[in-house]
Amino acid sequence: MNVAGAYAQESMRYPVILSSRWFHPTSPQDTLSTIRMVELYHPDRIDWMYCTDAKQLAQLQARKVPYSLAINPQVPDSAGYTVHGRVEDLNGRKLAAPWMRKWKLKNPYWGCVNSPEFQKVFLTQSYKLIDLEAYGLFVDDARFNDHATEWGGCFCDHCITGFTTYLQGNGADTLKSAFNYRDYLRSVGIDSLPVKNRQVPLWANYRAFQTKSVVRFLTNWRKKVEDYARRPVTFLTNNYGGQWTEIYQIFDIGVAELPENRLNRNYILARTSEAGRLNKKQYFTLSSDDESKQLKALFLTYSTGSALIIPWDVYVHTKSQDSATRYYGNKQSFQPIYNLFQQEVKPSSKTTLKARNLRIASMVQINSNVKRDSISVYEYETTERKIIMVEAISSTKKHNITIKKNKTDLIEIIYPTLNKLTSETSDSSINVQFQDNLLVLSINNK
Repeated sequence: MNVAGAYAQESMRYPVILSSRWFHPTSPQDTLSTIRMVELYHPDRIDWMYCTDAKQLAQLQARKVPYSLAINPQVPDSAGYTVHGRVEDLNGRKLAAPWMRKWKLKNPYWGCVNSPEFQKVFLTQSYKLIDLEAYGLFVDDARFNDHATEWGGCFCDHCITGFTTYLQGNGADTLKSAFNYRDYLRSVGIDSLPVKNRQVPLWANYRAFQTKSVVRFLTNWRKKVEDYARRPVTFLTNNYGGQWTEIYQIFDIGVAELPENRLNRNYILARTSEAGRLNKKQYFTLSSDDESKQLKALFLTYSTGSALIIPWDVYVHTKSQDSATRYYGNKQSFQPIYNLFQQEVKPSSKTTLKARNLRIASMVQINSNVKRDSISVYEYETTERKIIMVEAISSTKKHNITIKKNKTDLIEIIYPTLNKLTSETSDSSINVQFQDNLLVLSINNK
C-alpha cells in the first residue's frame, strides 16, 4: 500500500461562499431570493455581486454577511451609456466582447484602459462601491485591453499614441513620434482584425503593450482605491481556468470559471497550489447545469483546500451565446453538504491504494476491484461524522467498492446520486457499484 503524506491534523473550517450575481428578486416576477439563500446556507460572505442599492445591501449588513461588489469594463459614462473612452477596432468602431454581442445589453462596449475618460468613470464607480461598505471589489473580466486584442482592439487614439511611445522605449528609439500603427497596418493591406493565415507586423509588440497597459491601469486603480477607502480592501477577479498571469496577480482572490473538461482533481489542485505559492486564494465555479458534475466539483475543490462557490446564480457557457444562461442548483442537493463543511473539519489523511489492497479507514474497511490502477481515499472528520471521498483512477467505467462496517454505523452515500449507483447493505458491510470515478460517503460518528 502506497500512503501519501498525511494532511495537516489541525481542525479547520472551510469557507462557504455565495455568489448572487444580482440581488434577487430583481423584479416582481422574479421568484428567486438572495436573502432566502443567505438564510438557507449561512455563507461566510457574498462575492461577485452587482448591486448599488443601499437598502438591499442593508439587509446583508443586518445579517452580518460581508460582500464584494462587482465592476466590469462596461462601466457606463455619466450619461448612463458606454459611449466615451471605449475600445475601438481598426476602423474606429466600438467593440463588445464576442460572447456578449447577442445579449441585447444596454451598455455592451468595453472601456479602454488607456483612455482618461474611462479611467475616470471606472475609478468614480469604484469609490461608490467602497462607500456602500463592500469588503472588496470584484473586477469582472479584468483583462480589459489585453483580452480585446483577441477580437480586434484597441486602436483608439490613446492606444496608438501610447504604442509609439512604448516602441520608442523598447528598442525603437529612432522611431518618429508621428508613427501611427493603425495607418501602418492599413498601408500593408490589413484593414480589419483579427486576421487568419497571415502574420501581422508588430502584433506581438502590440499585445505586450496592451498587457502592460492593463497592469499599469489596475495597479494605479488599486492604489487609489486603497487610499480612498482608508481601510483594508480585498481585490477579487474571475481568473479563467485559475490562471495567475501578470494581470491577475494584482488581485488577492481569484474565482475560476471551470469548463467541464477541466473537472479533475489534479487540475484543481495545481491551480490552488499555484495561488498558495503566490500568497493568493483560489476558488471555483463550474460552468455546467449538470447537478452531478456540480456535486463532483464541490467535493474535488474542498479536497484540495479550496472551495466551490455555491452553485446558484452561476454562469453557464452555451454554444449559441444568444443569452447569458445561469444555473440555480437544487437546495436539497447542495445545502446539507455545505452544512457539513461549515463545521469544524479535520482533514485526517489521504491514501493511495494499488491493485486490490485493503484500506482501513477508521470504522470502515474499503476493498476495491480496481486491479491495475489505483484509488485514492480522502478522509474528513467533523464533530458528528466522518466524510470519506473515494476517487478511482482507473480506465474502467464501473467500480465495485465493499465497505466493512460495525453494526451500529450509519453510512450515507451522498455522491453520486442514487440513480447512478447500486448498493447492497448488511450488518457488516455495504457493497457499492458506481459508474463515476468518485464516491463520497458520510459516516455517523455517534
